[in-house]
Amino acid sequence: MAPPPLNNTSASPDSDRALAGVADKSRALPALKGGARLFTLGDILDAAEWRGDLAAFRASWISRQARVAAATKMDLEPAAEEVESAVNEFRYARDLVSAEECERWLDQRGLEFTHLTTCVSRRLQAALADADAPAELAAGDQEIFCIEAILSDEFTLWSHRLARRVALALDAGATISEDAGLAALLPAMEERLQAAMTGWTTPDRQRRALASQRLGLTQITVEASEFDSAPAAREARLCTVVDGVSLAETATTNGFACRQVEGFLDELPENWRPGLLSARSGDIVAPQGDEDRFPLLHVLRRREPSLEDEGVLGRLNDGLVLQRLQELETRHIRWAIAMEVDA
Repeated sequence: MAPPPLNNTSASPDSDRALAGVADKSRALPALKGGARLFTLGDILDAAEWRGDLAAFRASWISRQARVAAATKMDLEPAAEEVESAVNEFRYARDLVSAEECERWLDQRGLEFTHLTTCVSRRLQAALADADAPAELAAGDQEIFCIEAILSDEFTLWSHRLARRVALALDAGATISEDAGLAALLPAMEERLQAAMTGWTTPDRQRRALASQRLGLTQITVEASEFDSAPAAREARLCTVVDGVSLAETATTNGFACRQVEGFLDELPENWRPGLLSARSGDIVAPQGDEDRFPLLHVLRRREPSLEDEGVLGRLNDGLVLQRLQELETRHIRWAIAMEVDA
């Protein structure tokens, strides 16, 4: 069921002008408060720029701008129903079910619904053409960049990264005055974070974290194939179990694709996990499929997690750091905008 529609659910033909003129207003709006200092949406973007987080987004955006321009010259535009579907997906991802919730969320960012539909429409339009990234962008493109950055999925991550560094500084007893300049705060915040992470990822904490996450951090390698009928899947299973023919050979011989997948159990597709919980090397697992897809998994290897494994250790350390930063954010930060929790 789609969320209730808002007025003007299609992008304006003057899409660039619809975005222009609002960037400065959006940048100046309050986003979060830590201590006496109020941080704006612009501060979040500036901090992301300083950390280097904005570089990849900017490169992707510049490339998208070129494709939008090429599509416009060819009179290629996404269908209205495609735009509406993508806008609804955007709203669902942020739990903006009612029209009022969506309008309030946008207003907190200095935006209107037409800005959202315009940005969504431009993303869809970019997929309709190919073009090389321009050497230079027009001045007005910088305003479009700002608005699209604020509406991006990455903005949630950038927001929490600034908030958690502010929270850590406050928890360490630092004073952040009302007029403290962002450029002066960022280097000390980053240094403090790097130093703190060492204390949050001690061997004892790593061992305890591993004990509680052992099953999810089990690493499994499988051959995965999907068949178009239950009899075909049963025949493939018998060939592997009884005749010793690999699943890959059986699948490809009969015209079905087969791929090798490796990952932590908690990262594998959700419908695979129940059958893999106790599966051993060599087992054939038949996950839940649907009326025309009958998957089979051949477990090639199951490896228990160990602190000697860099991948496992990295996952544990990331989790320990994130847990501590989330605690500090909850304790010290007050959000002025509705904000999704990032992982």
